[in-house]
Amino acid sequence: APMPTARISAYAAAVNGKIYIIGGWYLNGTARVVPPQVLEYDPAANTYATKASMTSPSYFMSGAVVENKIFVMGGIINNAYSNSTQVYDPATDKWAGSTASTLTSGHATASAIGNVIYLIGGNTSTTTYFKTVLKGTVSGTTITWKKMGDFPIFIAGAASGVANGTLFVAGGVNAEGSKASVYKYDAVKDKWSVSFQMPVASDYTRNMVGDGTALYYIHGEDNPDTYKFIEGAPTAIMYSTPSDLDYKLKTGTSGQKAISISNFGTLPLTVQITTPSADKWLTTDAGELAIDPGQMYEVNLFAAPTGMAAGKYLSVVTLTSDDPKNPKVEIPLKLQLADITAKRLPLLEVFTSSTCGPCKPGNERLNTVITPIDRSNYTVLKFQQDFPGTGDPYATNELINRRGFYGINSIPRMEVDGGWDGNASSFTNATLNDATSQVCLLNWQANYTVTGNTVKVTATLDPLADYTDKDMRMYVAVLEKNTVKNVKSNGETEFEDVVKKMLPDENGTPINEIMKGMKLSRKFEYTFPGKYRLPADGQPANRINVATEHSVEDMENLEVIVWIQNARTKEVYNSGWATVGEAAKMPIIPTIQPVKFNKVDNGKTKSLPVDIANTGDADLIITQLELSGDKEFTFQGVSLPFTVKPGEKVELMVGFSPTVIKSYSAVLKITSNNSNNSNEVTTVNISGEGQTLGVFTPAEEAKTVVAMKVGPNPSADKSVLSFTVGGTAPQYLDLYIVNTLGQRVAEISSQLRTPGSYAETIDVSTFANGSYRIIANTATERVQLPFVVNR
Repeated sequence: APMPTARISAYAAAVNGKIYIIGGWYLNGTARVVPPQVLEYDPAANTYATKASMTSPSYFMSGAVVENKIFVMGGIINNAYSNSTQVYDPATDKWAGSTASTLTSGHATASAIGNVIYLIGGNTSTTTYFKTVLKGTVSGTTITWKKMGDFPIFIAGAASGVANGTLFVAGGVNAEGSKASVYKYDAVKDKWSVSFQMPVASDYTRNMVGDGTALYYIHGEDNPDTYKFIEGAPTAIMYSTPSDLDYKLKTGTSGQKAISISNFGTLPLTVQITTPSADKWLTTDAGELAIDPGQMYEVNLFAAPTGMAAGKYLSVVTLTSDDPKNPKVEIPLKLQLADITAKRLPLLEVFTSSTCGPCKPGNERLNTVITPIDRSNYTVLKFQQDFPGTGDPYATNELINRRGFYGINSIPRMEVDGGWDGNASSFTNATLNDATSQVCLLNWQANYTVTGNTVKVTATLDPLADYTDKDMRMYVAVLEKNTVKNVKSNGETEFEDVVKKMLPDENGTPINEIMKGMKLSRKFEYTFPGKYRLPADGQPANRINVATEHSVEDMENLEVIVWIQNARTKEVYNSGWATVGEAAKMPIIPTIQPVKFNKVDNGKTKSLPVDIANTGDADLIITQLELSGDKEFTFQGVSLPFTVKPGEKVELMVGFSPTVIKSYSAVLKITSNNSNNSNEVTTVNISGEGQTLGVFTPAEEAKTVVAMKVGPNPSADKSVLSFTVGGTAPQYLDLYIVNTLGQRVAEISSQLRTPGSYAETIDVSTFANGSYRIIANTATERVQLPFVVNR
């Protein structure tokens, strides 16, 4: 069940099977409210109860449980940092005072071992952090505090927890930023030492809960994940990112990328970085690295393909280390060279709100950079948000979900091409110029029209290189150029480039591989429903429902941006403004998947279709078909040229007649006016294998074709063959009848079958009396069924 009210920077503890949520704050409008009441959550009943109020309501505090009492220390009380200690007894539902510590701070962390509380770190500003460690011995509600040896670093917002009697402290933040470090404490020696590093840097989690042997680090700032931590034997642990590298360069130029290599272990790590000796174009600035526990190095990789022709090249970077569980990591690397490059328009995404004070100077800073530059050199869009306070009236679920796409939890925030991430106030001309200078091998053509409340968009991709990355998506955003009715509290009176709708939604449209020279076009249409409404704010109860209403102030003031982005890596390949007006009609051949015959018996012929479809809106004219490669592949004769109408397809049958046991291959070249290009060639790869005649699988033992029966049997005229195609994937099934010499005497059917039950009528009225076999062929087995004709 959700909490009765949201709370920020509260403290929570479990006592006797119930969870107690203490302190924290929330906003009522623009006013900070610090609720004094304790919330008791009963997991069994899934309900909350309100318990006794704190003596001094606080937030940013730390806490620990000793003898089933909750001790709350420090934090902010009455707008001032405190060193007080308050004790809550769930059994009596009463608060009492306790001994104040000598540490006045907020965002400290605390954990208890037996009756001893360890209070660690904290801060009083973004420049004043502490490394103080206090040991508090509890007797009743009294604490005897003693200063111990300092924590290894200044720290606030760290998470502490106890496993196997040992105190661990993970993450946190100081003036240098968030931390991924983990330290453990030897209470007897009063000594801290390094433990295994976290996979991410995170802070403001406060405590790690545990089951006695393992600890759990749950979320934290910029971390949506939960990590399980178990202390192990000392070792080196190598972690590297990214998992693959992709250079796209213009011929004659060079490029640079980096690999981050970290040691998450507790012993020094030695890493050897090597590249293939044959790939002289690929070099690195590091050979062997010695990485101390908890440290990270960036290794630069330089691609200098001087004199190399346009095309695709593959290589690999090998990391060899003394990590016993991960001694060798190979990072695949792709290099694509092109003679012609596309113009890159950096995508500038701004997350902002009319209730956000710092957002005003952030937007002003953005305008200072981009206003002197023609808009044909960048794209920019604003995602209005539902915070701080009650948020912007034009916030919608789509815009808030886009924020979640990047894991953003503060505004103003800005993303440039899904890579540069920072406060909009720190955006500079240098940042924009760096994004613009990145090599781009993807051209755009986009058009849109607005008729009444209906927006129609056509977006066409023209790749100058192959894009085969996983998780590529096309995104379309409909923006209102200027809005003035969502004014709230931050002083802004006009808002530019405000996103009103994403098409079809914020998740975009999945894009499979797009190959060089093959244009890909997508159409979108959306009608803003109902009437205009100005919400009171951006909260869920008041938010625009895009299914029934809209918040567009002026339908004649809309614009459209399209971009393609990797939803996994967040990389934006290119973006563009859509041009007002109908898109030129064009024929489009979608990507044709390779034709795979798998294994076919030598001396036999199998046919499979090649579907030439036209997903465009103009006639597709096929002017030439050429099949090159192994002569065992053939296709039926067709009259050229022929036309494929928009939305239709033509099925071209390709036959395969192997003669020996081997692998065969061929390429079908289709010449057409695809994408309005003259003599555009589309290629289809064809492959198959020859095999000797296989052993029949009796029907009762079959796996791909099961429950095969025929009746009547014997038959004098007609019989019905019933069977079931098993598995979960479609199977190409060839059904025919052979005589006692194994010669085909009749074809039943040959087609792709989805899993399920089927029935075929067999006419044997012209058959001679005798014994026959019904054969069912799939890619993996041949099933036989005895059949007799007797008149």
